[in-house]
Amino acid sequence: MQNRYDPAKEREAAQALVNLGADVLTQHTDSIAPIQLAEEKGIYAFGYNTDMSRFGAKAHLTSAINKWGKFYIDKALAVINGTWKSEEVWYGIAQGMVDISPLNPVVPQDVQQLVIRKREEFISGVAHPFDGAVKDQNGVVRVPKGQVLGDKEQLAMDWYVEEIEEVKTIQNSRIRSFKIEDVSDRDFNPD
Repeated sequence: MQNRYDPAKEREAAQALVNLGADVLTQHTDSIAPIQLAEEKGIYAFGYNTDMSRFGAKAHLTSAINKWGKFYIDKALAVINGTWKSEEVWYGIAQGMVDISPLNPVVPQDVQQLVIRKREEFISGVAHPFDGAVKDQNGVVRVPKGQVLGDKEQLAMDWYVEEIEEVKTIQNSRIRSFKIEDVSDRDFNPD
């Protein structure tokens, strides 16, 4: 799309995915267009940057939320005070920089409990999103058990994790198809 906010193109891209049989949408753009399309089509979607549930109450499963306000204020004050220095920042959910919105009630309780537990583990530092063992699409262990994929390695990833079935190209956009073993047999019917 080459743009983080273009509702018409976002809707068009989402519709192309639906036409290919997608029944769950996600996005890394800022408009509500994919959520609204999912609501219209009776499928599911994940929002981005903010809780988008009010734009698709049945469709919206959750959103990844960026909460950068305090960070920006702290950095602006550091500039004003003459204490700012350049640094790499890898803040996450434990530092309050990101979070997730409430889960849609259609998500089964055991899955909701798992998500809540993992969120709490990330916050407490007991777990990390890139805890090993992590295998690539060919079954090669990329992160051994007991290790974590580091920041620099995350930036250099040129491989897909195990269980990605295929990558398709539609009008210069890369579309990834995932298979999630643990919940593939669940019924997420919103009605």
